[in-house]
Amino acid sequence: MFAQDIGPLPTPLCSGAFGLGDPVNISGTLIAATPSSQYYYLTNCSGSGGSITSNPANDVWYKFTATGHQVIISITSTFTNPNLALFYGDCTSLYASVGACAVGVGGSASLTVEQLTVGEEYYLLISGNGTQTGTFNFDIK
Repeated sequence: MFAQDIGPLPTPLCSGAFGLGDPVNISGTLIAATPSSQYYYLTNCSGSGGSITSNPANDVWYKFTATGHQVIISITSTFTNPNLALFYGDCTSLYASVGACAVGVGGSASLTVEQLTVGEEYYLLISGNGTQTGTFNFDIK
């Protein structure tokens, strides 16, 4: 798995790592993407597209360092069912205990996570439903 490094997110506007920093906007694509060799998926997801992220599905990965306890990720895509899943750990041992995933419909999804650890590195999986491909933009703050 290769994860594009976003780096540390902007510092939250409120003191003490509470609140949100300025949004970072990123454009990406699932065109020519394939499922990871060890595909990760989650159950009990939010979003109106269902409660389980697709398995396997074409995917791309991003990583970032938390600067606050909360993150909001919003995606719009040219494919119908964007899936978002958040993990922590490293490339050899990822953990999903942050319990964060969302399955979208109509080309959009949103995910809010409120239990991040400041300084911890997190991995964001973006996928479609199975073989869906296309382009996307997401904001992370």
